[in-house]
Amino acid sequence: MKDNSGNILDVYEIDEETGVGADSENDEVNLLQTGNNSFKNIIIAFGVSMMTVFGLISVKFSRIIRRKND
Repeated sequence: MKDNSGNILDVYEIDEETGVGADSENDEVNLLQTGNNSFKNIIIAFGVSMMTVFGLISVKFSRIIRRKND
């Protein structure tokens, strides 16, 4: 962790899976996780994107847009 001037205030070692870490004095620190590091969340995102793609394909082949213009 650095201050606005770039001086190092403290150093943390963080477990990537739990987000729990230790500072330079070995005190436990619970820090927020950033990023998507859960396999379950990746599967959910993939499923949502596939449902969106299949929905758009269904609308295109149902010719609803074409009928609306006629």
